[in-house]
Amino acid sequence: MALSKGKKVLIAIVGAVVTIGAVIGTVFAVKKIKENVEMTDRPGITTPVNPGQNEGQKPGQNEGQKPGQDEGQKPGGGDEGQQGGGDEGQDPGQDDEEQGEEEPETPEFSEAEYYEKNLDLLKSALKEEYEKDNPGETFNLDDSSEILINEAAGEIYCLANTIGKYGDVRGIRFYVASFDNNILNKSQEEIYSYLNSTEKNYDLSFISQTRLKPNLSEDVYNEFSKYLCNQDYESNGEIINFSEDAQVLDISRYIADYDAYGNRYIQYFIIDNGKVYTARLENAMPPGYDDWSIEQIMGYSNNVFKITAVKDFAEFGVDGAEQGGGEAEEGGYVLDLSEVPISKAESASLAFDIWSLNPEKDMDLIFPANDSGLEM
Repeated sequence: MALSKGKKVLIAIVGAVVTIGAVIGTVFAVKKIKENVEMTDRPGITTPVNPGQNEGQKPGQNEGQKPGQDEGQKPGGGDEGQQGGGDEGQDPGQDDEEQGEEEPETPEFSEAEYYEKNLDLLKSALKEEYEKDNPGETFNLDDSSEILINEAAGEIYCLANTIGKYGDVRGIRFYVASFDNNILNKSQEEIYSYLNSTEKNYDLSFISQTRLKPNLSEDVYNEFSKYLCNQDYESNGEIINFSEDAQVLDISRYIADYDAYGNRYIQYFIIDNGKVYTARLENAMPPGYDDWSIEQIMGYSNNVFKITAVKDFAEFGVDGAEQGGGEAEEGGYVLDLSEVPISKAESASLAFDIWSLNPEKDMDLIFPANDSGLEM
């Protein structure tokens, strides 16, 4: 059927409108795409979809995989079949070369090494304890001077220079430091643990005396020491005599005491046969400190000699029984200390300690050739 002219014009108009609409839609689509591209180029703006990422997938994640997990790996795991943070077949935090191995313990010291360390710790303890008991005072133990340690009684005999809280120098005095709980009769390792512990398990008390020796010549002092060892001493109604190997540690100047004969006495310590004696000379005349006065005292007939305390003595060491060698004899043995660098008094003490381990056997002692006694 032929279209009329009016209908042909209407169809042409509708086609034109459709064509114009399509062109406008295309223009708006191109503009929208351009705006999206421009938005992704702006700083601080995140691209809505990462390149190469499927819809609904997080960045760096393969399809069907949880975040941070490689393909076929459990969550939190490293390589395939490996537990988190470790190599294959290894527990977390374990090195390759030390799997199943414990850290080596700190090597122990030998008894001799502990002994040397304990000597230094004991010197430090002397200073610390004295200054704690005497606030403001300074206790200077001369490193070059010897200290004599009696492990049997828990006492230390030493010389030290003390300075008062107001700076007054008191000079070198003789000190006896006593442990309230004797830790010196333990093993060297145990002593080290006591002295090196942060918790102090010991306490020291001090007595001191002013020394006579600086006022005398060496000859007169030595003569006076021998004189004191050769006397008869009264102790609780008994008389005590010392052997020819007895050793005087130190002699004091006069000490005032109204209970003593003459209201004063001279005090000293004598080591003999495994004992340490606190001794005193009373009623000594004349009361002087020089060579002439001491020579007069040694000739005075009314001197009074007393023992006020007796304690066991064993010099501090690694193992006294190992310091001397004995040759066995039938029914007994000989302890030869002729080449050992100790004093005769120390050798006598050592011999007594060794003999007491087996008192059924007789022991003959060969004293040191050179008497290297403690020089106070």
